[in-house]
Amino acid sequence: MCQVESKKSENEFREALAEILALSVKRIFASELSGPRERRDLSEHGFSCDFELSRPLVPEDLPPIELEMKRQLKSSGIPDDCFKLMNVAGAYWNGDENENMLQRIYVAAFSSSEDLKLYLDGIEEAEKRDHRKLGRDMKLFFFHETAPGMPYWMPKGFALLNRLISWWREVHEREDYQEISSPIINAKKLWEISGHWDHYRDDMFIMKMSDDEVYGVKPMNCPNAMIMFNQGLHSYRDLPLRLSDCDVLHRHERSGALHGLLRVQKFQQDDAHIFVEDQSSAIESEFARILDLVDEFYSVFGLSYRFRIATRPKDSIGDDQLWERAEGALHSVLQQRVGDNYEIAQGDGAFYGPKIDIVIKDALGRDWQMGTLQLDYQLPRRFDCRYVDAKGQKECPVVIHRVIYGSMERFIGILIEHCGGAFPLWLAPEQLRILPVSDKHKARAEEIRQDLKRSGIRVAIDDDGSLGKKVKGFRIDKIPLGLVIGDQEVESGLVSVRERGSKESVVMNLSDLKKFLKNRIEAKR
Repeated sequence: MCQVESKKSENEFREALAEILALSVKRIFASELSGPRERRDLSEHGFSCDFELSRPLVPEDLPPIELEMKRQLKSSGIPDDCFKLMNVAGAYWNGDENENMLQRIYVAAFSSSEDLKLYLDGIEEAEKRDHRKLGRDMKLFFFHETAPGMPYWMPKGFALLNRLISWWREVHEREDYQEISSPIINAKKLWEISGHWDHYRDDMFIMKMSDDEVYGVKPMNCPNAMIMFNQGLHSYRDLPLRLSDCDVLHRHERSGALHGLLRVQKFQQDDAHIFVEDQSSAIESEFARILDLVDEFYSVFGLSYRFRIATRPKDSIGDDQLWERAEGALHSVLQQRVGDNYEIAQGDGAFYGPKIDIVIKDALGRDWQMGTLQLDYQLPRRFDCRYVDAKGQKECPVVIHRVIYGSMERFIGILIEHCGGAFPLWLAPEQLRILPVSDKHKARAEEIRQDLKRSGIRVAIDDDGSLGKKVKGFRIDKIPLGLVIGDQEVESGLVSVRERGSKESVVMNLSDLKKFLKNRIEAKR
């Protein structure tokens, strides 16, 4: 049994395996090596190796390579039960598309055979929960070749999206946010003022109507929030001014980077831009409110999270002093919130300001970067935003850019995989399904459906096939609640309620059922 004692020795083990893999590939494909270039990268789960070959590798090439590796390992003293060749892919040298494509082999390698098994079991479970498969099977969304990376929301998926946004609106109205909307297309001039034309143009969809008429489809809402702020003269008494929006955005991605809902070209964000006074107390107070919202939203979905500060990138705008103030403010905010329990990502900030990234952990133990909170001294200056302070002087506000869900599409993709498609009752596109035992029970089933629908419950009837088939469909479709309606229920006026995952039913009257549903939904369960 393989057992490696420390992280250092685990990496040494992976490096040794990478060397064995390289020797095996060169031996098997000696006649197909087309160049000397080779690259090896260690990862959290193993490593990858790139080779310069005259033909693409295919999955069928992996078994003989693994067999050759194990043959060589017999004389090396390195155990052979802690790794598995996973897949192959093409990769450009140093990511440069002008270079020849190399052939990459991904390898899972761990400190023990038990750890390898846990990882492979996790991969298998992740495949079962793949949001692309579940999204198709549950009729939530799909993609079409004419709109790559731009999801089509089907009725159930759109209900899910709208419910998330509706709750977001409820909470933000409570927290004194004011929702706005702005154009999806702006002239090049706007993006030049904001700096996006120089720093983000390659990731935008550009519309050139003529030499003098060039537009950009908005990839983010920030510049238009500045335009909105400037539509009136503000007093310090108006601040903090919290402007929220959930407009559709578009970002141009390389086709190879697209991945279901997790990487798209058309999406919505639960965006907000908060204009505050340039005072430490005002900034820290507003961040505290935002972090309370973060906790409220993520706790509802059972998502644990941690924070990471992303600092000034090389292509930033603005002077050193303002960047130091912004980064210092974010460190102060997190020190007060979590002490030293946060990470730092050097150079990963936005070009106009540092940010706090929120990294969640899903049910499979995978990390995802979701929300982000940015502190910006630059854009309000570039757009000449001003408010009148207590002394009657015009001052420039500081802007907090923040998203909590992040991309709604990405959040839904992660949520599907987090809960395996078994959405909680309050969020489920179909909250309850009525299962009449036979045709003679359909009339009563329809009466109940109409009654529950008037109470705001998303309910449907399955009247196709035998009761056994209906119950099976109820389980496969992961519906939170099912009602079986037979002779006894028709005669008594009661309903037989079965919760998802339970084999037992509970009998109650319709009034009690509606109270039960109301309490569950209000509690976000």
